[in-house]
Amino acid sequence: MLEKRRLAEFGLVVMDMNSTLISVETLDEIADLAGIRERVAPITETAMRGEIDFSDSLTRHAALFKGLDQSVLQ
Repeated sequence: MLEKRRLAEFGLVVMDMNSTLISVETLDEIADLAGIRERVAPITETAMRGEIDFSDSLTRHAALFKGLDQSVLQ
């Protein structure tokens, strides 16, 4: 039987929040703000179908966001 614990007992919680905790794909939304959604969304979709692994997805996404000015997030 699992022991019940309070969230405050954990020092760090790590999760994939996209479409798990929230109902959108965050990288796709940021890409939309940056005007590159049409290049980012296919990578997200491919990863969601399990056709590429997390590492490959991260590498491909990072390459597209490289050099993006942080003002896009404002």
